[in-house]
Amino acid sequence: VLFFTTGNPLTKDELTDLREWVKGGGALCGTHCATDTQYSDSVYGDLIGAYFRGHPSGQQKIKVRVEDPKHPAAVGFTDGMEYTDEMYVFRDVPYSRERLHVILSIQPGSFDPSNPDPKRDLSRKDNDYAIAWCREEGKGKVFYTSFGHDPKVWKDEKFQQHLFGGLKWATGQAP
Repeated sequence: VLFFTTGNPLTKDELTDLREWVKGGGALCGTHCATDTQYSDSVYGDLIGAYFRGHPSGQQKIKVRVEDPKHPAAVGFTDGMEYTDEMYVFRDVPYSRERLHVILSIQPGSFDPSNPDPKRDLSRKDNDYAIAWCREEGKGKVFYTSFGHDPKVWKDEKFQQHLFGGLKWATGQAP
């Protein structure tokens, strides 16, 4: 199942079914706004790995930190490579590096998390700005990438390699 959606597309029963399906060996993958989905039930946030907190206005050029260069979803990116897209900041809960295997993140100092609304500071105290991660859920797998806001990104070969690498990992077609 690939999510590129916002709002609440699933009922509580459908969420339970999705979680059980993934636990049984299914694959859940999400791109960009998939963490801006299903706030009404923590089952989804726990499954996908995080909830969207906000993003600075517009797109930013950042430097990518490749945390696991051997992961199939790291293909297409090199450490320090500049990349432009709308960058997400995630809520502290359920996001946790203890539960997630971070593949790509934003290099410290290359990202301005400030928001035009001074009352809504998006900075994370830990300066942890993940881009892509994976995790196992029972016998199943979950992959998420926050890239994918700009239509140009979807046409970019680097993003395509990254996305297909993550999809292949989640579906068991790549180690």
